[in-house]
Amino acid sequence: MKILFKNFKESIKKFDLFGLGNSAVLYYLLIFYLTPTLVFLGVSFRLMPADYHIDHPVMVYLTTGLVCLVLGYMIPWPIKIARKIPNFFKQDWDFTKVPWVLLAVFLGGLAIKIIRIWAGGYFHLVQNPAFITSSFYSLIGLLNWLSYLALVISFIGYFRLKKIGDHRFIYWRWLAYGLLTFEICYGLPTCSALSVIIPIMLYLIVRSYLVKIEYWRIMLGLMIIILFLFPFSRLCRQTPYQMPIDLQDYATVSNYSLVSSSFLNRIDQSFIFSKIVKNPEPLSFWHGKSLVDFFVTLGPPRFIWKDKPLSLNAYGNDFGHRLGVLNPDDVQTSIGPTIVGDWYLNFGILGIILGMFWIGMVFRVIYEYFIKETKTSLSGVLFYSMIWIQVIWGMEDWTSSVYAGLIKLSVIILIVNFFLIKRRS
Repeated sequence: MKILFKNFKESIKKFDLFGLGNSAVLYYLLIFYLTPTLVFLGVSFRLMPADYHIDHPVMVYLTTGLVCLVLGYMIPWPIKIARKIPNFFKQDWDFTKVPWVLLAVFLGGLAIKIIRIWAGGYFHLVQNPAFITSSFYSLIGLLNWLSYLALVISFIGYFRLKKIGDHRFIYWRWLAYGLLTFEICYGLPTCSALSVIIPIMLYLIVRSYLVKIEYWRIMLGLMIIILFLFPFSRLCRQTPYQMPIDLQDYATVSNYSLVSSSFLNRIDQSFIFSKIVKNPEPLSFWHGKSLVDFFVTLGPPRFIWKDKPLSLNAYGNDFGHRLGVLNPDDVQTSIGPTIVGDWYLNFGILGIILGMFWIGMVFRVIYEYFIKETKTSLSGVLFYSMIWIQVIWGMEDWTSSVYAGLIKLSVIILIVNFFLIKRRS
């Protein structure tokens, strides 16, 4: 028994929670299986529709997607691919330049924050439609990641200097935690839980790879997110038109707290996928049409390409209405099809099988290339932490838009990383 317990303890220590495959599977289970499992067990919550029901074929499709994701991640091909790609992220950073790079990135992010507030794109309930629909808005959204990039650089600098015993780590500690506090304070008034979750997760990822993984910190972060952020976000956003039609008739089986109802209602994506499968008429298979949006989104910004077609993200509100999950008066809420729903919309069950298998391979290549092959170098952790947020968050969204945005973000990080690394003599 002691040997088994010891082996189990060692396995837990070696388990990489932020490994892209592990994180993706856990998140997949959370958003697609948690609520249906609770319903199956007879558990109800306050904001659950009274007629909540997930058909068996829907669960079969979801399970097929999960199995294919795992298989794509576990096969050896992605590892071989990652080893053959030239790796440019093993160099150490030049800490005589890092403070100046950090200052430039922070000021860039700060300027974007000021523009959003000034132009009317900050407060969730009071927004300027002219700015939100302008050709510059998508660019502002992309450059908003500069603030998160500055946060990651500050924590990497702090943990690195502390590890090598450089006394400057004291100043970097104040700087890093100061930026974290600033990002949280800036994100709270937007009524978006995600804007607060992202800086918390970035901190946890960087710490886990450069110091060590500490599950009590992760559990504390999750408790803050579940017990505070989700209820706060729902109360902050509460307006009559934002409540989906199906959620207006609340179940009365049990009277659960706002905490559990807000969390479960927000993270449940099985309901969206179920609606996609049940509505074949208005949502007939697109035969890859939505994936072409990858090249559209990757194109020049709209203020350069005047006739650039709207990306699928712009149709998220219309998509929600076509699914029948939004109130007719709701013109702001955007709905994504989820990663498995997107593949199903394009190619049916074959799309789920091949698409999720391919996604699993991509996840493994990213993890191997930036973490394993660089041996958790500073640049590797910088890239990986930002990519992790994009792809895990993107599991609820349109696949093409997520990965086109990821390429654009990678270009920005590449430029910043060029000024961070030491030059070879």
